Amino acid sequence: MPAPAQSVISALGFPRAAARLYEQVRQQSGRPLDAVAAQLRRTPEELCRDLEALLDGGLAQIGDDGVLQVLPPVEAVSAFLRDAADSAATAHRRLEDVVRAIPHLSSAPVRPPDQDVGELQPLDGEISTGGDPLSLLHRLITEGSGDLLWLRPDQWRPPAEDLMADVVAEVLASGRRSRAIYPVRALAEAPATLAHRAGLGEEIRLLPDLPTRMLVLGPTHAILPEPLGF
Repeated sequence: MPAPAQSVISALGFPRAAARLYEQVRQQSGRPLDAVAAQLRRTPEELCRDLEALLDGGLAQIGDDGVLQVLPPVEAVSAFLRDAADSAATAHRRLEDVVRAIPHLSSAPVRPPDQDVGELQPLDGEISTGGDPLSLLHRLITEGSGDLLWLRPDQWRPPAEDLMADVVAEVLASGRRSRAIYPVRALAEAPATLAHRAGLGEEIRLLPDLPTRMLVLGPTHAILPEPLGF
């Protein structure tokens, strides 16, 4: 457990040495710096150096006339609370900005620059939640036509992989193609899966990394996670 604060000033986050010096100089607030330094048996330069934390923290200031002013403890706490409230308000505004930006997280990284986008055409689509995703994929794959095009960054674990491999085997036996891209780490993490898929006839390529899962079913469907990723 942290040690209890030794004073109000140390509770505000100031070092103990600064808190001790604060107690020494606060009773002399309003006096010339030279006189305060002499009282504490320091040179003015040494006192200015020792006061640095209090000066930076706004608890003390040296006027143009060389007079040292030190905030009383109540005013010091009030100033701290004002600063803390301002910081909290700023953090609250930033959190609200982040919350408003969350819906854009999935689309922003993959959207091409506006100058690279031609005419946009709307696509029909739907979001599937819950249920049995493997059954949905099985139905779409077996009832559809055309090749299967995969990005497979991490979908290698049984039993899901075993069931999907059976579906791919059916597709390949019917004369359709299955082409998949895996990250290079799959060679170390899932060599048996890659060997099995290749044995079925799947055409495999490797890239250093992949940004998301994806399955394209011929010319009719593209299946992506929401949000994009693994």
